[in-house]
Amino acid sequence: EIYVSRLTFLELTGKQIVFILLSIFLVGVWFFLRRDMIGRPSTSWMSYYHAIDFLEATPREILAFFKEMRSGIPPLLSLLEIVNVKVFGSTKIITNELYRLALLVSYCLAVWLFSKRIVNAVASFVLALIFLPATVFISAQNPEIYDVYFPCFVLMFLFFDQLTRECAKNRTLRVLSAFISGLFLSFAELSRPFVLVFIPIILMYIYLAYRPLPKKVLIAFLIPLLLISASWHAKLLVFNNGQIFWSNHGGFNFYRAWGDIIDMPELVEEPQTWDNRSQIHTQEHYENGKRIQSAVLKYVLTHPLDSIPRIVERMGALLRPRLTLFDQPEPQDIFAWVYRIAFYAAFLFFLIQLMCLLIDFIANPSLQLFANPQHVLLIVIGASIAILALAEKGEEARLLLAVLPLLAALPQFEPVKTVAKPKS
Repeated sequence: EIYVSRLTFLELTGKQIVFILLSIFLVGVWFFLRRDMIGRPSTSWMSYYHAIDFLEATPREILAFFKEMRSGIPPLLSLLEIVNVKVFGSTKIITNELYRLALLVSYCLAVWLFSKRIVNAVASFVLALIFLPATVFISAQNPEIYDVYFPCFVLMFLFFDQLTRECAKNRTLRVLSAFISGLFLSFAELSRPFVLVFIPIILMYIYLAYRPLPKKVLIAFLIPLLLISASWHAKLLVFNNGQIFWSNHGGFNFYRAWGDIIDMPELVEEPQTWDNRSQIHTQEHYENGKRIQSAVLKYVLTHPLDSIPRIVERMGALLRPRLTLFDQPEPQDIFAWVYRIAFYAAFLFFLIQLMCLLIDFIANPSLQLFANPQHVLLIVIGASIAILALAEKGEEARLLLAVLPLLAALPQFEPVKTVAKPKS
């Protein structure tokens, strides 16, 4: 068996060159596909705002915009787009260049991260070789940039976390890697609102994994989380009436998936825009979203048996890999079949690994199971799939893009062998 040390890449071996060659091949594929990737600015979510409108905005006006922001516009990506507009007059760096680069980085990291053996790297590479062009084709139909940035941020968080735990000789590099890892976790949390659901599990993993390390490493990891994610949620609590998730639109997403079977609650009247649309950065919109979410939860709790067919239907809709959105006809060429087979293979592998993790946790309940980054990624994939399936409808092909690079990384269940003790 040929094993590859991933993080000693400064001293290249023949084994590690295989990973570099695979990555170079991915770069070649990406180079020929990249011209088709032009993202839509996240500030233009629901077409209420446009980043270019802030070209002449004053700092005070921009600050007021973010003070009011509480909708589905990803705050971090929106800020970067507005800065891009102010400096260069367009959003092309964020929505074109870095957007394309994020896709490439995602799949290179998928091949690199957990492949201890050449065969694992080749399997991840094959999946990446199929998922990457599928992502380009699907995203072109509705190019929401957070679909690509989110998995990239997650895998960058895991990469720098791994570097933190394995570069024991260089203490400065270890602290810097921990800081960058926390930075990318903050970026991931502010790119999709549902990430907040599994942040506690990730923080538990960080605590368990970093216990044997000097305290300054954990502090370095937490600093960007406190400065970026925590400060944004503090803003929501103080200026936006105690809102918890950074999007106040989640209930309306649930309505698309459950609206035909729940009893629609009475909604409060929302302020209207000049074109008779509801304003989104309002407490009324947040209140209506909460009422719809409560109605869905009430239906599930009071009609559990009736809810099962809908849950199965929603999960089946997401896990039926498509290359087109809504009711557009699905291509039947050979690539469409290859994509479906690759997805089912990757998902089956994930499902087996997740079941092994759950069975082992039930048989031997130990928090040390959560001290493994691959186990955390299994949970992140599972939670993401469940939330995306049950809280949205109509764009399943696009929603699946958020987990394709994570599936391509092929995270595996590993039984706990030894428990590291913290330093005295």
